[in-house]
Amino acid sequence: MVLVVELFFTFVLVCVALAVSTSRSHPGNGFYGHVVGLSLAGCVFAAGGGASGAAFNPAAVGMSMIGELSWLAVWVHLVGNLLGAVLAAGLFLAFDLDDGGPDRVARTRGAA
Repeated sequence: MVLVVELFFTFVLVCVALAVSTSRSHPGNGFYGHVVGLSLAGCVFAAGGGASGAAFNPAAVGMSMIGELSWLAVWVHLVGNLLGAVLAAGLFLAFDLDDGGPDRVARTRGAA
């Protein structure tokens, strides 16, 4: 259950961060940090406490170092975070149609 919660909410956070930080349609908008922060707050309220501890990043290692999380449970958080971020990045690259989609990635790498 913890793995699924961490994976899902990391996926949501990375999708939001990628969408707002790479948007070309609203350059210079100062509210991107607020959007990411509010998304993080929503995820923490939804998954915090007994669901997973709401680490959503490699902070699970630090939580284990101070005794808040068992060292045996760290892998669940790290794997969930990694898989959620990879899935979000893949989705972003595959469906970012607003700013050029997959062709933009090919153009930035030099392959036209």
